Amino acid sequence: MRETGRILKKDGNGIEIEMNQGYACSGCSACFIDKDKGHILRIHQEIDVKPGELVEIEVQPAFAIKSAFLLFFMPLVMLVLGYFLFMYLIPIQTLEMPYRGILGAIFGLIFSFFLVYFYDRSLQKKDSDPQIRIVKIKSI
Repeated sequence: MRETGRILKKDGNGIEIEMNQGYACSGCSACFIDKDKGHILRIHQEIDVKPGELVEIEVQPAFAIKSAFLLFFMPLVMLVLGYFLFMYLIPIQTLEMPYRGILGAIFGLIFSFFLVYFYDRSLQKKDSDPQIRIVKIKSI
């Protein structure tokens, strides 16, 4: 997947790129971010760019699929898994049957958010084999 962005700054912490709504974003309302404002993307790549330049960004397809799974499917799976674990495998005698499942579903959902959070933190630390990179510098 390729998108276009504008370089905001480049320093020791990486390259900040302002991404505008692209073709893949039209008609989608998944991220709840204001579509009129640009999204700031920070990447770590050794490339000679200057603020104000237009660049083309490539996201590896496997990374996009894995991210979509983690953001949308993982919470649903953990919600159902938490429900069945608390209903049938974890004996909590102080709660009645339907409330145990509801409590398990809530714990499963919260656990999935922690998984996504820690996965995101590990991606920020990993600089080798970038999944998002600048592939082309466009002339202004």
